[in-house]
Amino acid sequence: MERAAQNHGVEVTCILDEEGGYGYGMEQRNHPSDAWPQEAGKWLRNYGWTSTR
Repeated sequence: MERAAQNHGVEVTCILDEEGGYGYGMEQRNHPSDAWPQEAGKWLRNYGWTSTR
């Protein structure tokens, strides 16, 4: 997915966590993947998609 985006000129940030899974939503499970909402927010702000904190 990352390479496909880059091949089409789309800036992308890829974050890989050692632990996690799928279907977490906003549930905190004491895994590194728990930080995804904050990371997504940083990405959105960085590319000007939102101005909220």
